[in-house]
Amino acid sequence: MQTSPNTLQSFSVKATLKEGWHLVRGAKLSVLATLVPMLLVALTAFLVLTRLQLNTASNSYIALLYSLISPLIDAILLSGFLAGLAMIGLKRARHEAVRLSEGLQYFKKLPKLAGIAYLETLFIFLMNNIFIFATAMLLVRLPIHNSHIMAMITLVVALSIVALDKQYSVLLAIGRSVKIISRHYWKVLAVIVILAFANLIGACLAGIGLFWTIPFSYNSIGVLYRELADKGV
Repeated sequence: MQTSPNTLQSFSVKATLKEGWHLVRGAKLSVLATLVPMLLVALTAFLVLTRLQLNTASNSYIALLYSLISPLIDAILLSGFLAGLAMIGLKRARHEAVRLSEGLQYFKKLPKLAGIAYLETLFIFLMNNIFIFATAMLLVRLPIHNSHIMAMITLVVALSIVALDKQYSVLLAIGRSVKIISRHYWKVLAVIVILAFANLIGACLAGIGLFWTIPFSYNSIGVLYRELADKGV
């Protein structure tokens, strides 16, 4: 579907963030109910995987295998929670009711969620290593700066998970997300940077500020998805 120039201008970074902030009320408890078990699972996984990494560091082949398997473990353990947080933000953006346990309702889609998260992690890993190798050998210059790729993929992760809302397959969800972002790259990048800065401030305030900034972030991503995917701007 073709979009007119006026439609493209209707996506406003300021309006997206403003609405995301206004939607924080009504999302905080649902986000907290999702974050607490997610952090417990993440901490346990971190301790176990760190111990395994120390045991495999002496063997380069095992270390490489570990670097490929550990993201899959992370994806299986955490992608259900992350999808739940993303759906809380989307439902708030659509002004739909959000239950306290909303963020824990999406584990039935875990194979698809883990597949999306793992493929994107591998892509980031591959692009980083290609960039490092090319720079070290002074043979190749990437046509897109690596930081731009990383910034784009950061939100692709969030949008492709939320894109399950439309029952896309794994590859179609990722492809659709990339297509959406590519049309509004600089505005999307601005949203990412502002949300990252907001969460940094929240973390610096003894972590208490995250009680507001994390719902703000997922609400803003939900609004962004609504504007770009639902309305097709």
